[in-house]
Amino acid sequence: MNDSGVRVWGETHRGQVRPENQDRFLIRKIRQGHILAVADGVGGNGGGAVAARAVISAVRDFDFSGTDLERELRLALGKGEKKIREKSAGQPDLAGMGTTLTLAAVTEGPIRWIHVGDTRLYRLSGGKLTQVTTDHTFIQDLIDDGVLSPEQAGKHPLRNVLERCVGMDGTRPDSGRFHAGEDDGFLLCSDGLTRHLSNREIASCLEKGLAAGSGAKALVRELMAAALAGGGEDNITVVLYLAG
Repeated sequence: MNDSGVRVWGETHRGQVRPENQDRFLIRKIRQGHILAVADGVGGNGGGAVAARAVISAVRDFDFSGTDLERELRLALGKGEKKIREKSAGQPDLAGMGTTLTLAAVTEGPIRWIHVGDTRLYRLSGGKLTQVTTDHTFIQDLIDDGVLSPEQAGKHPLRNVLERCVGMDGTRPDSGRFHAGEDDGFLLCSDGLTRHLSNREIASCLEKGLAAGSGAKALVRELMAAALAGGGEDNITVVLYLAG
């Protein structure tokens, strides 16, 4: 099906193994453009879902009407962290819950982003897919130190051990900005996608779909189908924004 008129789309799937979907996402239109977000909850007894829902709710309700979007992204994340702490206070079953968060403001000016954890932001420019964010994981440290290759890391039993998440004491988000071309697109996803698809495989899927005239909705579904075909071991969430 050709859905070339659909330029921004997001979907989430429980996967084929996990009993619950602890991922959440947001596509929100603001005056300057769009706010895109993906969160992947961390915590047993449903705590991960509560944390992800809390941070996405904070971003959804935040007033992005000022002139400093970078500051507003940080404030929105801070409000989400506060919500998580309030919900976990006095509830032992929610103790230690947290969530990853990748948040991007796609506007006519510079693209602003903020990130904690191992959800990811990619930039699609000139047919090339580039990973913008860096995973905050134990395994990423080993990759950076040259101990493991990305291919080895993808199969490592500790690949999902986070070093940072929203809700953890002293949350330290990464953030940045860059100028995008008129034809650039943006992909946000949880590790349920990247567990089964390499960056090269994601890029190939997008390239083939775009060449066939697919829009964001069809491309998101193709990526999710590929992750499910690879085993669907985790919750899968994909948000895709195409220029135009």
